[in-house]
Amino acid sequence: MSKIQGLVVATVTPYHADGSIDWASFDRMIDHISGERGVTGIFVNGHAGDASLLNAEERRQVIARAKDRLLDHQTLFAGAVSMSTHGVCEEARMAEDLGADVVVPFPAPAMAQGAMASDAVPMAFFEKVTASTKLPLSIFQMPLGSGLGMKTDGLVKLVKNFPIVAIKEGSDTIVAYEDNFYAIRDANPDVAILPSSYDFFLAQLAVGADGILSGLGSLAPRLLAKLWNDSVSGDLDAMRETSRELYPLIRAIYGSKVRMHMHTRIKAGLMSMGIIENYLPRGPLIGLSEAELEEIQGIVSQYSAGTL
Repeated sequence: MSKIQGLVVATVTPYHADGSIDWASFDRMIDHISGERGVTGIFVNGHAGDASLLNAEERRQVIARAKDRLLDHQTLFAGAVSMSTHGVCEEARMAEDLGADVVVPFPAPAMAQGAMASDAVPMAFFEKVTASTKLPLSIFQMPLGSGLGMKTDGLVKLVKNFPIVAIKEGSDTIVAYEDNFYAIRDANPDVAILPSSYDFFLAQLAVGADGILSGLGSLAPRLLAKLWNDSVSGDLDAMRETSRELYPLIRAIYGSKVRMHMHTRIKAGLMSMGIIENYLPRGPLIGLSEAELEEIQGIVSQYSAGTL
């Protein structure tokens, strides 16, 4: 596999009002994303896609349907999510069987209980996952504040010892991002570093990156692809301009709001664009207030047709 570069979009999962997956809306969303020339990959069954709220059969269908609709040059990342290492390994094997290109093993929630303070648990975890599949792996670096994010020296050990081809860099601080970027680049320059902290896109790209990985790409693939292309060109003024274009959208989706609703807000934007039929999430997530819906609809409507 050649080095991964460009915009990788973490997809959301649209539902009918009864909570079942709306596959017709899902297909339209994948077409909306994959049709953008700057998109080089799609990440399904991740945090944005509610992987932990889907059952195994639904996760299987998500991978299979996305695989059918991607273009030949686009890489399919598949999250492997479970409460146990054994379950993550089963999900990795399923992703391989369905034709995914890269497996993204999620750290189990129990690992937040101090496991990331040393290397023993993450190393054992990746050793088991590596043995379960022939596919290359991507690290899902969680925010450091979650208890599931790894320190720099731990990330370096992983990229030196396992078939890691990418890292979704979501440490959620620009200081950690810069530390990790330089250390990982020195340890294994073949690993693609994909920033994903929406508050720091401009700063992360200015430090250096191999692309962007973001759930916001489900809604605004063109703008994120443009930001990446501006970065490749080394045009800081253009980067600033595109970042300014993204600013109101990022604040409407994320901002100083309840963070657990961010992907529901993305779906509200997709609904206002007519790409999906319904924005309502699965529980324990809940619907948005009328004020939030109106804000998102108003922000989306400010962008010219085709610019998101």
